[in-house]
Amino acid sequence: IKGDLNVTVSGTKRELIQGDYHLEVVGDMTMNLHQSLQQKINFSEEKEIGKSRSINITEDDNLTVLNGNQNINVFTGNRTDLVEGNLRTTVNGDTKMFYEGSTSIVSQDGIATIVKDGTYDVTASGIITLETLSNMVFDIDGTHTVTAATGAVTYDAGDVEAAGISLVNHTH
Repeated sequence: IKGDLNVTVSGTKRELIQGDYHLEVVGDMTMNLHQSLQQKINFSEEKEIGKSRSINITEDDNLTVLNGNQNINVFTGNRTDLVEGNLRTTVNGDTKMFYEGSTSIVSQDGIATIVKDGTYDVTASGIITLETLSNMVFDIDGTHTVTAATGAVTYDAGDVEAAGISLVNHTH
């Protein structure tokens, strides 16, 4: 066929191809679907996109991996996740996060809370900095232990009290 081909089917169209199916489009391809699309792939789906990918979803987006793993790799560039509502992550096993650069948890309008039943460990080969522009409160039901080779605590005002003994009023 040289030129255009327009086909209109006023009823249902079904195709059965009992061999392989190859489609090559030299120009752009547009598909306008007015209702739902269901696909069943019995084996793998692989895509290679030469430039950008953009997906806009008006309502819900659900991804379920029944057996296997999910990997997201960004080799050059950045990854940004924007959630305008709440974000909830549930992990039924262990969680490990590895960062080679800086890591920040920022709550601009509310409270940043990390809750865990059991032990919460933070390990760094460099410096860990906690900074607040307001008050910092540690509410501990058990024992608070800090172990360091050397230490320095500096306060511009206030007092430190332990076992009813004030650091400001204590003398030897």
